[in-house]
Amino acid sequence: MLTIKEKGLLFYIIKHCLRVEAKIEGVSKDAFLNNEDIKEIVCFNIFQIGELAKNFSSEFLLIHNKVPWKSIKGMRDIVGHG
Repeated sequence: MLTIKEKGLLFYIIKHCLRVEAKIEGVSKDAFLNNEDIKEIVCFNIFQIGELAKNFSSEFLLIHNKVPWKSIKGMRDIVGHG
């Protein structure tokens, strides 16, 4: 059973994923690389997803260990610092 906090975190992670999906739908790699606005929106949402993922308890992460949480959080660091 998910806690209210976990449900909220998952809700916002999904919200950010959908925002990225909507922004890049039909956009070629070249168009993406040449559009600063799209890159900024995508990077912001990836950053937010990583931030949210850092708020799950270690118990939650162990139960849901098929999700690449470390990679998700690591991508946040790449976007935030790279």
